Amino acid sequence: MLLSRHNRRLTSPKRTCTLFILSLFTLLALVFPANILAITDNYETERLAGSNRMETMYQIALHQYPGMVDNVVLASGYGFADALAGVPFAHQKNAPILLVNQMPKADSQAIKYITDHLRIDGKAYILGGDGVISPEYEKALTALGIPAENIIRIAGANRYETAVEIAKNMVHDGSEYYLVSGVDFPDALSASVLAATTNYYSAEEVNYLASKGKSIEVSRGGVPIILLPSNGTIPDIIVKYLNNSLLDITQKQTLQVIGGTGAISEELTQELNTKVTYLSSEGVKRISGSDRYHTNKSLVLQQDRFNKSWQNNGRGLPVPQLVLASGQDYPDALSGAVLAANIKAPLVLINENLPTATSDILLNYYQRNLSAQATPSNIIVLGGTGVVSQETVTKVHYIFNYGKIPVGKQVSTLATDFNFPFAAVQAANGNIYVSDTKNHLIKVVEADGSVATFAGNIDKTDDYGMPVGGLVDGQREKARFNLPSGLALDNKGNLFIADSGNGAIRVIDNNGLASTLIKDLSLPSDIILSTKGTLYVTETLKHRVLEVKMDGTYEVIAGGNYEQKDGYLEGAFTDGRGEEAKFNEPIGLTLGADGIIYVTDSGNQRIRMITPDKQVSTLAGSGTEFTPYTTYIKGGFNDGILQTAEFNFPTGITIGPDGSIYVADSYNHAIRVISGGQVTTLTGKGIYGKNDGYLEQALFDGPSYLEFLSNGNLLVIDQLNNQLRVIDFQ
Repeated sequence: MLLSRHNRRLTSPKRTCTLFILSLFTLLALVFPANILAITDNYETERLAGSNRMETMYQIALHQYPGMVDNVVLASGYGFADALAGVPFAHQKNAPILLVNQMPKADSQAIKYITDHLRIDGKAYILGGDGVISPEYEKALTALGIPAENIIRIAGANRYETAVEIAKNMVHDGSEYYLVSGVDFPDALSASVLAATTNYYSAEEVNYLASKGKSIEVSRGGVPIILLPSNGTIPDIIVKYLNNSLLDITQKQTLQVIGGTGAISEELTQELNTKVTYLSSEGVKRISGSDRYHTNKSLVLQQDRFNKSWQNNGRGLPVPQLVLASGQDYPDALSGAVLAANIKAPLVLINENLPTATSDILLNYYQRNLSAQATPSNIIVLGGTGVVSQETVTKVHYIFNYGKIPVGKQVSTLATDFNFPFAAVQAANGNIYVSDTKNHLIKVVEADGSVATFAGNIDKTDDYGMPVGGLVDGQREKARFNLPSGLALDNKGNLFIADSGNGAIRVIDNNGLASTLIKDLSLPSDIILSTKGTLYVTETLKHRVLEVKMDGTYEVIAGGNYEQKDGYLEGAFTDGRGEEAKFNEPIGLTLGADGIIYVTDSGNQRIRMITPDKQVSTLAGSGTEFTPYTTYIKGGFNDGILQTAEFNFPTGITIGPDGSIYVADSYNHAIRVISGGQVTTLTGKGIYGKNDGYLEQALFDGPSYLEFLSNGNLLVIDQLNNQLRVIDFQ
């Protein structure tokens, strides 16, 4: 019976072979050494997404304000202008921006949020005129029980006038404005968070600053966003408003124009200089870049704005959170900009190609956070994978954790739908056969990742609903297996199976007929074809390697003369020739071009070699101390020269095209490489998990088998994740 991951204790001393210990993990607390490599990422990602922009908006609103709110702000989800101008306004009101359609009947998500979260005496602000959001919305909100006087529409004759009206409804002194294009959104998105967070001081920040002798009042802050046309002249209503909004004319005004001359022409900035009466000495200040991403960089790298090192009594991260949004599309970022402002986090624009400017932003924040990397932080991704792909998020995550641009090999998931898979082998047509061990089946995975049953039949389950194996020969669809493990395929299409639970070697011939080649073995685990047309098999519980002939007879290649205790053979460790050598639950096998057999000697935490004349020696691995109450050598996780490197129950093993030896180091949840007299770690961190990405990011859970595919990529059976993973070597 499988034990949960939280019940990995020793139930009886070494009475279960490593093949199934990998399932039970009963020895985990005992075999991990004190110096285990356990690197954790300092940034984690959280995606706020739904099946469309309205559902994503709802998830963002819930994340930002999961409880009751005093205000909500409604803006069109199909036009960016009013919502962008509304970001600093919504932040001041401590309200989410809810994106809506023109008519309320199409807005189940916004209506649901209002119904569940707006207080009975709360206010609903509608941004834009009747042509943008229908008067039917006032009726719908009234029907929800919101008093008519609490439903407030803020609108002008067009988007420029609406932005001015929104500015009039904000609390500010008129000394600073952000001016953005009214016909395009990316630059305004970047600026909206800065506008909203200007002079924003939380109670916690104020208390910290007071402890340092600095007196600042708690304030939501915020300055207005004014929309401008790209060319032509500035609407008179904007000039009139700017000239009458300054509460104290001795303060003067600073106008920050966001974007290059393609967004807002130089003629318009000159017009502002000429027509605005109370400009400061800085006058009109342009913040721009060569494109939207470089403009975003110029804005979000204003370091003081997003510095939160004051948190945790001055020990906080400068940038503990970051909000990631598409630079190609706007709806998710409209709602997300208010979220970013509320948590005082930069809103970083990105696309699939990871623009250089975006990489620069991420690298800058990595450097700023280096001094406090023990504190985990969070990247919030706005929108589903169709908006910001998982590949893009993986790149961002990599930069934040490793401080460099990601290049090189990646790990991806090829297929799922298994129950404790053990091994795999690829056929000439590219299909991959997989031993689905605890389902007692042989599965086949096609190129598109689809999984089907190739052989085996389950017609019984136990009291826990688990499949029950058996031993039945015949047509492959009706045959029965019991914990199939190792697989081998010859050039005629005959599939050989180490049927572990049956103690048998089974064959499915190229006509689909299953038969039994040999029985009465003691847990055969892995199986490979020899150059002589015979099979090499690890007989795990008898701690030896066999050569099985096609007539069902076999010869012991290596391992023997073990002591028996409580009815079981006790493994041991001795180099030597043939049966003079000793193993401790050998599992994996691979065959070199020189005829040397490489064996993962799991209980001894070593990689062993058997020469064609049956001489056994140790290639790599070390350790002499035993895990308490067992005869297993205590495992470890150390790279280095062959005889000092440490493994932790290695299982799968294969040889790469370059002659390097690759090992599935199961308890270390890692893939190790033996080459040039050294053992190194290719990927995996010594901690279990399930994560694709670049080699440094990938996480595995008990990898059991490795196989190089015909395209040169490395297939990994990620056993406890019940997945097939692929390391892209191309």
